[in-house]
Amino acid sequence: MCECWKLTALYMAGFIFRYACLLPMRVTLFIIGLVFMLVSTAIVGVFPDGALKKALNHKAMLTCHRILSRSISAVVYFHDEQYKSSSHG
Repeated sequence: MCECWKLTALYMAGFIFRYACLLPMRVTLFIIGLVFMLVSTAIVGVFPDGALKKALNHKAMLTCHRILSRSISAVVYFHDEQYKSSSHG
């Protein structure tokens, strides 16, 4: 029972670090991703329909997806290429 306080203090320090440091960083990253998505879609929406608009939209959505998925620590790997989403469906 003499060493239990050390373990309790370690768990408390980890809890405080997780919710006082890491959680605000993730929320901030999520907000940045949402703002970037709103701004980029508004800018891309100004362009006329065509190949340029499609390419810009693809890059913007890919960047937004990466920012937003990393704000929740999602790491997505495609091990089988047939299950990747296609551009035509």
